[in-house]
Amino acid sequence: MSNKTGYPTEDELEKLLEYGCGFSFKTQDFIGKYQPDRLIEYLLSIWTYGADACIWNPETRILELHTLGWSGNETIIKTLEHTVFWILHWKEIHVGGHYYFKKIEKIEEKDE
Repeated sequence: MSNKTGYPTEDELEKLLEYGCGFSFKTQDFIGKYQPDRLIEYLLSIWTYGADACIWNPETRILELHTLGWSGNETIIKTLEHTVFWILHWKEIHVGGHYYFKKIEKIEEKDE
């Protein structure tokens, strides 16, 4: 979990890269598998200020992220920007740290 200040840890940021199929600057390669539902579930668990600032509607499958000026949330955004998730779903940003995403289609996970 986040350190005692609530700031995301390196392990948490790496987990976002894994679920979002992101580019790791450590390995200089893409890591993980694109798993949008796991990414969103995990994002909800580490986003500071919770449900008021990380809004997920499972019926419409629309996501909104509001950083509320918290640098930890901005760090999460910067990490997400390096993922396939971001490329596929980012829609717009409004001044003040308000991020909006396109509808996130459900992907059925297959056993390998």
